[in-house]
Amino acid sequence: MESLLRKRMVMQAPVLLQMVQLWAVLGSLGQRGRAREPLPELSYLEALQLTIGDVQNSFNAQCKLDGETVRMLAALGSPLLPLLLLLCCPVLELCRPGLGVNVALKTLTVLFIGGAFSTAELLSCQFEDGDGESLGDFAFRTALPHLRCYDRTGIGFWVDAAGYSSALAYGVLIPLFLAGLMVRQYIALQEARLFCAYAEGEPEDITLRLQTLQGQLSKESGPKRLLAAAAAYMAVHCRGKRMVRLHDGSITTTSTDNDGEEVRGLSGKMIKVVANAEAARNIDALKTRRLTEMLTERIMLDEAEDRFLIGFQSLLCKYTLCQDVWMFVATKLLALALISCVSMTDAWKWPIAFSVAMAVIVGVCQPYMWPQVSQLQSFSYLCLALTSVAFIYDWPWLARVALMAPVILLFWQVREPDCRAALAERLYQELESELPKLQRGEAHEVIVQKLRFSREAVP
Repeated sequence: MESLLRKRMVMQAPVLLQMVQLWAVLGSLGQRGRAREPLPELSYLEALQLTIGDVQNSFNAQCKLDGETVRMLAALGSPLLPLLLLLCCPVLELCRPGLGVNVALKTLTVLFIGGAFSTAELLSCQFEDGDGESLGDFAFRTALPHLRCYDRTGIGFWVDAAGYSSALAYGVLIPLFLAGLMVRQYIALQEARLFCAYAEGEPEDITLRLQTLQGQLSKESGPKRLLAAAAAYMAVHCRGKRMVRLHDGSITTTSTDNDGEEVRGLSGKMIKVVANAEAARNIDALKTRRLTEMLTERIMLDEAEDRFLIGFQSLLCKYTLCQDVWMFVATKLLALALISCVSMTDAWKWPIAFSVAMAVIVGVCQPYMWPQVSQLQSFSYLCLALTSVAFIYDWPWLARVALMAPVILLFWQVREPDCRAALAERLYQELESELPKLQRGEAHEVIVQKLRFSREAVP
């Protein structure tokens, strides 16, 4: 139970980090052109963007050293440091295949928002004072108050070069790199979508066979695909003790528990309201197929020799299907959109629209392996929309509620740490460890049950 909860928390931590980082970004909405005091906690949460500027502010480096030099180094280093780390990642590939790609993705997860926001700050200018009066020729750069906006020579030239180069990297090159990885995994894992499993028999004794769309499965890959199909079927339809037997071209699961049951229909209350019994069975069948494809992709990732897939594996396994990795790219593009809106004068309505749209998309698509992670991500975007409203209309209480609400939801989700996808993965891992025994014709008994901090059974 603890390991399962820890694994899910690892997936939810980046969601909360992104929420806090974007919350701090949106905090600038209420400060542009207004003589308002920022929220006291805003400066502390900005430190979670992990930029050099936040580090030097924490140590009061401007007071202890030459202020102008420190500001210059912080302003240029904040957007450039993540890019330099990314440039070092190919060197890690020489040490171990996939290590560089894996480190690059983790770097983007932690430092992308801070680097992109620092780039926007480096290129933006302050044209008005606190009372809203135009500064005219005295307008200065937001990140470098000692440098005029219209100064394009000397230091200004190098600042512009660093800023626009960083903008090109964050806005174009990194999204293209992620899109390339998406295409690569889609092509490499397409075999997982070329077959499906179908069930025969009664609920107490089910036989599963594979139907391929092209050719025949090899003797090496066939048994594991059958185990994946059986694990997915039991995770969706069965509970209690089941006996699993592997045959030539098929696999059977038999109930050995008088208290066991077939899970009929869907567990979601909203689905039961809008779907009849036949529709519910069809949706469960599609869920089984989806989980079978998920487990098959996991098998192929474990067997992959492509260094990009090896490094991409930890990120891909966060999602039900590897093609759902579009979510990772979408979050980065949304962050760029929010940062761009914050940098513009009268674009405060767009952060609300973008956040609500992403909340709906994530809530409907449910891309993550754990539905709890999808719920947290969707709810976080709704909270970001409320944050935008709060900072624009100067409602600090609403901004604080929006910040704390995802944390409250996270603690509420702790009571039910399991899900069907995780159950299917556990069942497959147990069956895969017993594969030599199953190939000898022996049976293996598994217990099909979702885990929960409660004595009540979970369907």
